[in-house]
Amino acid sequence: MGEVYRALDLRLGRDVALKFLPPDAAGDRTATERFLREARAASALHHPNVVAIHGVEEFDGAPVIVMEFVAGETLAAIVSRGPLPFVRILEIGGQVADALETAHAAHLVHRDIKPSNIILTPEGQAKVLDFGLAKRIPSPTSVADDATTSAQLTGSGMIVGTVAYMSPEQTRGERVDHRTDVFSLGGVLYELATGRQPFHAPSTVAMFHEIATQEPDPPSALRADLPYDFDLVIARALSKDRERRYPTAHDFGAALRELLATVVSGELPTREASAALAPNNLPAAATSLIGRAREAAEVKRLLVRHRLVTLTGAGGCGKTRLALRVATDLLSEFPDGVWFVEFASLSDPGLVARAVASAMALREEAGRAIVDTVVDDLRKRKTLLVLDNCEHLAEACAALAEAILTNCPACRILATSRAVLGAAAEARWHTPSLSTPPRDDALTPEQALQYEAVRLFVARATVE
Repeated sequence: MGEVYRALDLRLGRDVALKFLPPDAAGDRTATERFLREARAASALHHPNVVAIHGVEEFDGAPVIVMEFVAGETLAAIVSRGPLPFVRILEIGGQVADALETAHAAHLVHRDIKPSNIILTPEGQAKVLDFGLAKRIPSPTSVADDATTSAQLTGSGMIVGTVAYMSPEQTRGERVDHRTDVFSLGGVLYELATGRQPFHAPSTVAMFHEIATQEPDPPSALRADLPYDFDLVIARALSKDRERRYPTAHDFGAALRELLATVVSGELPTREASAALAPNNLPAAATSLIGRAREAAEVKRLLVRHRLVTLTGAGGCGKTRLALRVATDLLSEFPDGVWFVEFASLSDPGLVARAVASAMALREEAGRAIVDTVVDDLRKRKTLLVLDNCEHLAEACAALAEAILTNCPACRILATSRAVLGAAAEARWHTPSLSTPPRDDALTPEQALQYEAVRLFVARATVE
């Protein structure tokens, strides 16, 4: 909030930035107090990634904040020209996380982290500014912490911040803490990587609903050179449940730096190289997969938390194609192999384990059960099994899955079936149909192509 001008400090011979209240806020007591709170909050922070406050002066009876002058551009201006290089994104994220950790240690939550509040210098240093909405929150040991809501923190009873970067708890007027800034920073990095904000809606109310209930497309679905590891980092930062986010800005920054080190060292394979590095028998897709980016991200997140995930749904709804998309994206996560086992043509439950062994190119051993051969081979391997069309062999598939998961701690299983297998610790995910346009709406061709089913029809009907 305010207007900023470059000026010369005649006493010290240095360039400074002067921040004035906007003309329409002159004489507004609430605006003036918030303006001064910004100066007090930021002046308490001493960090190379926070714009320093030199002092507060007065001009024509109104306060003026004297700040460090920073040459450079805001991230909003930079990303308006297109997404940033991946390494630069990780570097910026780590720096901003450090700045936020310093603020949080002083019991301050910024509450308005967004690209226009972060300046990048020509040397690549990120600087966080505009603590106008920052508020001091009670320490974790304070008995008043649970009763502190965003409305109480503003002092005016209003939910404040920039809607597109608000956390779910902010949109609901609930208690806010340092994890609110973690969510907002996750949104900023998403935008730097993809060129678009993670949430889109035509109105404030619709945006509140989007932030509170919808999952954004994974960044790698929008930009091919982004690794799946980045999807996981951003998904955790943007978790609706704050308990599932990074517990501190420091932890978020550490995850970004760990990923940066892996990228710089060349140890992180690209998605294109993953198939060559990880043994697999995944069939090549005969046609392109339309949509499903959000669904694929949700399934991958389930596989992080559960070792057996079953995609259910009616025949023809796309379970197999979705499973293959997820398996392909995860090739780099399973260096010991991703194996696809198709059961549609199999009718004998006694041959389930043999089908898995065949897919993995395992030989039967005389006098030994084939299931034992499979389990022993997988016992110390980090692998993913994709069991396709299990519905008519559900009991046998469930028994094999339980034997594998009990004895092979690094193995995960992704199954497709019209119904759940009934195995212990099985997570079910219902596969939705592709989105379709409303029947009663007259749509332009451009509007119709926003729906996945229409895009699929057009893609299949088009002759290459």
